[in-house]
Amino acid sequence: MTWIAVLVALALRLYLLATPTHLGGITEYDDAVYFGTALLISHGLLPYRDFVMVQPPGVPTLMLPLAYLANTFGTRAMLEATRVVTCVVGAVNVGMVGYLLRRRSLGAVVAGTGFMTVFASSVLTSQTLLLEPYLNLAVLGSLAVLLEGENLARSWWRILLAGGLLGMAGAIKTWAIMPAVVIAVVVGMRSRRGLVLLAAGTAAGFALLAGPFFLAAPHPFVREVILDQFGRAGQRTPFALRVGYLTGFPVRAVRNTAWVAGPLLAAVAAAWAYPFLRVRARLLDSERIVLACLAVVLIAMLVPPDFFYHYAAFVAPFAAMAWAYALERLRRVRARRRRLPPWVLVPVALGAMAIASLAHLSSYQTGVVDPSAAVKAVVPAGACVVTDTEEIAILSDRFFASAPGCPAMVDAYGTDLAYNHAVPPADVTDVSKRLEDFWLRAFARANYVVLSANNAARIPWTPRVLGYLRTHFHPVGEFGVEIFARNRG
Repeated sequence: MTWIAVLVALALRLYLLATPTHLGGITEYDDAVYFGTALLISHGLLPYRDFVMVQPPGVPTLMLPLAYLANTFGTRAMLEATRVVTCVVGAVNVGMVGYLLRRRSLGAVVAGTGFMTVFASSVLTSQTLLLEPYLNLAVLGSLAVLLEGENLARSWWRILLAGGLLGMAGAIKTWAIMPAVVIAVVVGMRSRRGLVLLAAGTAAGFALLAGPFFLAAPHPFVREVILDQFGRAGQRTPFALRVGYLTGFPVRAVRNTAWVAGPLLAAVAAAWAYPFLRVRARLLDSERIVLACLAVVLIAMLVPPDFFYHYAAFVAPFAAMAWAYALERLRRVRARRRRLPPWVLVPVALGAMAIASLAHLSSYQTGVVDPSAAVKAVVPAGACVVTDTEEIAILSDRFFASAPGCPAMVDAYGTDLAYNHAVPPADVTDVSKRLEDFWLRAFARANYVVLSANNAARIPWTPRVLGYLRTHFHPVGEFGVEIFARNRG
């Protein structure tokens, strides 16, 4: 059954990439940040030391083989390859949930893998290079190694390896600290020796992916990955929007109606909690870890001001397994009273989630554009291009400049956070001189400036910066993006 779910999940995740312009279109912002970092590393530049990167270096490190191949096949082809690889990773995560539920009933496996297959954020997050699919894979891998059946393994090497995978998860995204703390508490309650082994493995796994970058620039690493990232300020994401993604129903009725969102979240939480309160059997280690992780991660999704659709994908594996556990306990209650088994709810719930997911994916397709042909027609190969969205340069095979001196940058927004005290540059009256000088230097070295429709959220258009663009560049085209060429003479 798990293999069927994996194949369905892969087909659903590849569905978006098969639509026109999607495989090579501008579908995200973050994917170019991570792959652009890998590209610069492959050319000898290091994040934190040579350019700003406000996420851990785990995923760029994993993408290095494709980054090196970009020298032969082009940056566009390899970014497209990362999208296909991420779809595969998303489907593998479905298989990992099935593996962790393998000792449960067939109904539990269907419920858990089905949830992971159709959960809207999991599907959408797998369509390009984002952190959550790789973060989930590392955390689920850690659980698969740590749990022997439904309880903690007693083998020292399994605990050490589980810690190593948790450390790698932390090198992918700092959110890994949440399941790491939960697992550490559960392991520590069993054995102090196990806790020491887990901690040692975690440190080794983190050092494997992030150690070289930390050693090359320890202070910028800590400032950008931790202080700038957690200190960022912005407009608070509406509660209803969060609930829509967290429950798997990101539809307009939930997204725009706060009075629907609150009861919906409460109803889902009560439905999951009821079987555990009704059947007071001792919790197994697997259930302790999954339920605690689900609670911690859900709270973390609701508290911070920022929230994006791909955040909810980190909830999915814990929610899927918790739902499977709850249905199994509910089956015991129904069996005593000779009522219909709870598994009849599974196809109804999964069908509703699938419809909501497909509706959301259909609306998502309409915003994808691919201006690469127009950019390539105007911007010659080897030119120094400065842009607020590196995805444009990567998809146009204009990421690398042939002459030295072109500024190294993969994340305009992250650079703003690092240079402007974690405050986005939308308000030009609150822009630091350091950030303003950075963009002036970048434009001074550029041959071409390419701006997306969202450039105002990433570039501080102070009078000096805007004045430099207007006096030293002239527009040469607008093809979904604005292209400016440096004035001659």
